[in-house]
Amino acid sequence: MKLEKYQKIGSKFLADNFHSLLGDDMGLGKTAQAIHACDIVNTQKVVVVCPASVKEHWRGEFEKWSKWDRRISVIANGRHSFDKDADVVIVNYELLLRERILTALKEEDWGVMICDEAHYLGHLTSLRTKAVLGNFGLARNAAYKWMLTGTPIESRPVTLFPMLYTLARKILGNYNTYEKFVMRYCDGYYDKITGKPMPNGASNELELKEMLGGFMLRRTLENELPKTDVQVVRFEKNIKLAKLETELSDEDREDFMFKPMEELGALASLRQEVALAKLPQCIDYIKDSMKVLDKLVIFAYHRSVINMLYEALSKFNPVRFYGGLTTGQRENVKNVFIKDPKCKIFIGQLKAAGTGLDGLQEVAHHMMFVEIDWVPFKQCIGRLKRKGQKQDRVVVQMLVCKDSIEEQMLGTVGSKLKSIDKILGD
Repeated sequence: MKLEKYQKIGSKFLADNFHSLLGDDMGLGKTAQAIHACDIVNTQKVVVVCPASVKEHWRGEFEKWSKWDRRISVIANGRHSFDKDADVVIVNYELLLRERILTALKEEDWGVMICDEAHYLGHLTSLRTKAVLGNFGLARNAAYKWMLTGTPIESRPVTLFPMLYTLARKILGNYNTYEKFVMRYCDGYYDKITGKPMPNGASNELELKEMLGGFMLRRTLENELPKTDVQVVRFEKNIKLAKLETELSDEDREDFMFKPMEELGALASLRQEVALAKLPQCIDYIKDSMKVLDKLVIFAYHRSVINMLYEALSKFNPVRFYGGLTTGQRENVKNVFIKDPKCKIFIGQLKAAGTGLDGLQEVAHHMMFVEIDWVPFKQCIGRLKRKGQKQDRVVVQMLVCKDSIEEQMLGTVGSKLKSIDKILGD
């Protein structure tokens, strides 16, 4: 297998930098570039940290791209022990929370640590981030530390801070503390009650873009990929949804609009109720759309919403893709949608189906979002907007109710994505 010219440049960038971030857009072959970089630096020991869904994919990619005949060990679950003599050990982020596994990995001296979908490490206080980037994290036991992600900033630039603080503190200059970084680059403010610095979005974006230059390499194929036609489909707000919104306090309304689902706590159930309130309208719209569509990809967040869509759209022989499926089950779901002409609809969970999923673009160019969340829009859209897409445009429809809190939230998401694009140079 031969690398493209831009991939050789990416491999050299990684090999020339002990600590770096490869932020190439989805579909540009970050995995192959990282494996080739391992060969360049001539390292014997590599640990790959990645989502559970792509562990076997990484094994296959090493076998395909590395010039070495590497011995590979995949840590399958919490009861599994890795082969101490292996050249490459592959583990998912969740298993690093098992003390036995993390301790065993930290006993080794790794030539390279690769973190795939590195935006998983965007929360400073999360156990996952601490296990990898913390003072006693796995990164301390690796010479080269390479971060890979097609979405370096998922929702706000504050998610870059853990990576920069551990791996590129020098480039932060005068803004090398959380407080200073937040106040300079995250439109920060001080909480009136706690006095703590709080991120509120993005600020000084071009300055941050310049700062990232020596640490991050990012390329896109925007001009070579199909255009994206984003449409907001507005339904009338029904009585049930209107009642839900009147019961929101001002504080809850702000949290509902500005926090990603995983940070909402009790309010997450309200997001679910909002989705369920509009679901009959969504289902009617989807059924009408299927009169002219051959294949459709739908994204939602809550399992209950996914299951109700699955039941209501049964005549289209849908498949469901969500967290908790084994690697084999994920492959089967994907292949049924791609290969079975009777299967017209793929229903994916925002997080689970947003990464490590290739092939949908071969048969579909139309997607709908039934639920709105802060992340990961770009990754989900990237399931269809990528190499292999046969149409000249990808249609993306956001299904919301007119004048609802969800529609307001969508507008806020759009404005913040523009700030992210400015930082990344997209």
